[in-house]
Amino acid sequence: MWQSRKRLRVASVGLVAVLVPLLLRFRDVNAAAMPWRQTHNLPLGLSTRPAPPAACRNSLCTRPGGNQIRTSLFAAPPGVANAGLHVPRVALLVLFIAVDTGQALVMDWAEKRSWMERAGRQYSRQTALVVESGLSVVTGLVVSSFLGAGKLSALWPLCIKFFPVALCFAVGLSLKMMAVDHFQAGTIKIVGQLRLGLVALASTIILSRRYSPQQWMAISAVTVFCMLFVQVKGRGRKRQGKDVKWTGLSQLLGWVCMNVVGGTLAEKTYKSSDVPYYIQKSAQDMGHLATSLLMLFLVVPHFNPSEDIRNPSVRPDGFFDSWDVRTWFVVGFLFLDAWISNLLLKEFSGVTRGVAKAAGVAIVYFASLLYSKDRRANPKLTWIAMGVILGSMIFSIVS
Repeated sequence: MWQSRKRLRVASVGLVAVLVPLLLRFRDVNAAAMPWRQTHNLPLGLSTRPAPPAACRNSLCTRPGGNQIRTSLFAAPPGVANAGLHVPRVALLVLFIAVDTGQALVMDWAEKRSWMERAGRQYSRQTALVVESGLSVVTGLVVSSFLGAGKLSALWPLCIKFFPVALCFAVGLSLKMMAVDHFQAGTIKIVGQLRLGLVALASTIILSRRYSPQQWMAISAVTVFCMLFVQVKGRGRKRQGKDVKWTGLSQLLGWVCMNVVGGTLAEKTYKSSDVPYYIQKSAQDMGHLATSLLMLFLVVPHFNPSEDIRNPSVRPDGFFDSWDVRTWFVVGFLFLDAWISNLLLKEFSGVTRGVAKAAGVAIVYFASLLYSKDRRANPKLTWIAMGVILGSMIFSIVS
């Protein structure tokens, strides 16, 4: 046992030693790739900032190849002076990693997980998604009214346009919350990396994107390590006389698939309109709220009757049954993740995003070792998880 813990400590130190230089190396990669963005600050609120290049119109900038890219997520309408509360770009990157890891760990905390077993009754997980979606809708409408009231007329047609995106993300997130009942944060993060291979396939088929042989090798390595992780974990449960959690695995795979489809549709939908980002996000959130309510009242109770908020025998306090401060932390992290993830998608290159996500996976996995019984008892899982993390980083580097 002492040797196993020693190997885990050595692996943790080695992984941190790899992650820190990479994060420092890629923090300014976007400045070299996008000359008009050579600044360390992001305009997010009220203060003046320099005007974009002459080639930019309506918050879009034309690249040499003719493609257009938005230069500011919160750009003001044409003819209105640009404004923003300048936030350091590195701070945004660090904030994303903190929110990404915090969300996963807080979910385990809200599940009342400890070293031995979970204690107490759990909250109805779908209610947290409904509250988060409602907060996002209200926030989006307030921001839209403040920064682009003249463009609110475009919101309702966009609701229909963004509904497929919202449907995929909302259903996928509901499946992930169902899987939280079966798996801890570290396992969910590792299995979630399966989406890398599915994203590559979807992008190749739908978006006609091409990947290099080096990228395909990294994608294949991540996929193999993910499948090996699931196999070794299942084998360990069988040795303990326990059943493999097929229900939880199917929910995780469903989340991965819906996340991939939703991400592919979102990339195409967001780039097909020059409407400001906050208007687009508000339209997506309305569809997300409608889908979350449908899942809460019709779908989730069918698969898990103990989460039926309409049944007083299982949920005597209704919607907020078993809620406590931990649940509100879950809602808060879900809310921040929904906005910051989309912001990162627009503001940073794929290299930086990939390294940041790999850093999040690493932090969550090694932090969850503090209370995970199976992974501490089986060091093989940790070494395989390191293969998944390093493969994801290599893909980001060669991209």
